[in-house]
Amino acid sequence: MKNWILFLCIISTHVSFGQKIDATYVNNYFDSLNKINKFSGQVLIAKGENILYKNSFGEANYSSHQSFNDSTRFQIASLSKQFTASAILLLQERELLNIDSAFVNYFPEFPFKGITIRQMLNHTSGLPEFFPKMTNDMNTTIVNGNQKMIEMLQSKKYKLEFEPGTQWQYCNISYCLLASLIENLSGKSYDTFMKENLFLPAQMYHTTAELTTDIRTIKGDNLALGYVYDKTTKKFIRAEELPQFNLVYWLGGFYGDGSVISTASDLLKWSQALKNTYPLSQNIVEQLTEIQYLKSGEKANAWGNHYGLGWSILNSQIGLEGKIIEHSGEQPGFRARLTIALEHDLTIVILSNLEIERFWELQILSKAISSPQ
Repeated sequence: MKNWILFLCIISTHVSFGQKIDATYVNNYFDSLNKINKFSGQVLIAKGENILYKNSFGEANYSSHQSFNDSTRFQIASLSKQFTASAILLLQERELLNIDSAFVNYFPEFPFKGITIRQMLNHTSGLPEFFPKMTNDMNTTIVNGNQKMIEMLQSKKYKLEFEPGTQWQYCNISYCLLASLIENLSGKSYDTFMKENLFLPAQMYHTTAELTTDIRTIKGDNLALGYVYDKTTKKFIRAEELPQFNLVYWLGGFYGDGSVISTASDLLKWSQALKNTYPLSQNIVEQLTEIQYLKSGEKANAWGNHYGLGWSILNSQIGLEGKIIEHSGEQPGFRARLTIALEHDLTIVILSNLEIERFWELQILSKAISSPQ
């Protein structure tokens, strides 16, 4: 993480002063990873709307040898949370909810009375996580989803991990519940609401919010498939076909926490939508990117950084002025990362359709920036 932050500091400063990306170095860096089967996917770096660097490595489909293109769609996993959070704040702006009110006020069947919507958005709710307690009780021969999770919580078998607002602990089920809340209050399915209120207004025409995370059930063209490289057979194997990833099937009905499909170009459009405050207002953007606090008054510690609403907020501590927001996502066979240096108008997108260990350490070194020209 420290190396990634240092890279952001260097690249933001240099690009701000008009320097160019050393495309040769970036190509060599990712090409070397691709050759040892540690990266397959797309990389995009942009200053404003101007794409400074974009390239693809590997294949979108290793069986048919389909190449990546500008409209190749990837599962972006937990990057989806920023879109769910944005939709919740849209509903607040329309006076359909208040994020500082209890979730149960809008979702009567919810069994925990003292948890606010904000606490669910910023991962301080104390709700139990999927693993291991809830998944141990799930039927792995069927597709489980949001409704099943609600029923399990209603059983009151699962206790809070801590008093709401007193700790930070990443929690996927909060965002599944928020997706169901969006449906209840809007009267529309999650996928339809996201399309009409976020993706189409932002001109993200290749982005969809799915009601499943099992790629075998997702329709549409130009879909990258997720792989694991088998060192023994020296072949790329579909991740969801491996026994260790059979959870792709039985957890496939959950959405809201990681069910958005998108492209590198569409994520750049999203970055620019945040800058231009459309379809989100300036007030919503500020709320999304505002550091959240615990009841004690301390800033919530999110893996050494801070957290907003659906966004991590990097704490560089190395003198870079301005706010850097980012989020990573992991789904069997997929990795994704979107980083935005807001004041520098710099966007970095890395999308991969290959299972990668320690993806969060993937970085482009400072050599990616050329000398002043």
